[in-house]
Amino acid sequence: VKRGGVLIIEPWLTTETFDPDKADGVEFLDEPDLKVARFSTTTLDTLVVNTRQVPVTRLRFDYMVKHADEPVMTFSEEHVLSMSSEDDFRRAFRGTDMEVTFDPDGLSSNGRGVYIARKVA
Repeated sequence: VKRGGVLIIEPWLTTETFDPDKADGVEFLDEPDLKVARFSTTTLDTLVVNTRQVPVTRLRFDYMVKHADEPVMTFSEEHVLSMSSEDDFRRAFRGTDMEVTFDPDGLSSNGRGVYIARKVA
């Protein structure tokens, strides 16, 4: 980031902001020649990284896709995302010549907030 430049980071969930009541979901696309259903499940877990336990979320997506005149396709994917605290983010910015603020309202209503950092030197 150049001097005077701004870096905006929307963090992933933290153990404090993870809501198990919002952990499962489904989305649909219903077009004339294409039908898609995506089912999602999010769970808390931990991974060991360099002897340290790191909290993570496991996002599993299961898809059903139907193109016109073709059989239904099903497939899945999993994403593992680490969770960092506000202190973790602030520590990461130390020594970077950046002034950092945290806006808890963020860019959307997802409850994750946003970090805004400005390069000062």
